[in-house]
Amino acid sequence: SRRTPTRVYTTHSGRRSSRLPINLGTINQFLRTALGPDQARARVAQDAAEMAGRTPQNLDEQGIALVGRPLYEAFIRGYTAKQWQTDPKELPASIITRLPVRYTYDNRYFSDRWEGLPVDGYGPWFERMVDHPNIEVRLGVDVLEPGGPFSRDALRGQVPVVFTGPVDRYFDY
Repeated sequence: SRRTPTRVYTTHSGRRSSRLPINLGTINQFLRTALGPDQARARVAQDAAEMAGRTPQNLDEQGIALVGRPLYEAFIRGYTAKQWQTDPKELPASIITRLPVRYTYDNRYFSDRWEGLPVDGYGPWFERMVDHPNIEVRLGVDVLEPGGPFSRDALRGQVPVVFTGPVDRYFDY
């Protein structure tokens, strides 16, 4: 396998794609400026001033505090609402604290020494992984349905189970 940095791109209002996470290149491209790192920090702080002195109570507010309203609404809000199927005002602020913001041109999503993707993609990688005699795949089974032979309670402590449904539902959140 080869070292392949994870890169994420987005578009906004039909403009050409921008790289995520938000970095100096994203900021300058979106604002149509040529700011240096210190100038970009100052601009983001200015755009986030509405949150100054306030503790963000939800993801919406934390996002604005992190990158300012223009960048948040352009690149984060809509994606977050779609991903979580919830208005960001209803999500905890802690979720977005994992999002890196860089005042350099580093557009890698992760800053790990080694990162990569399977050479032929995740689909074939998973297919090879589950094509093993010790792995049984059962589709259409609701492990959260009480009393069933494959329910969470029936299988607890017996065999490893990979749950691929909504994590909030699994933990009754």
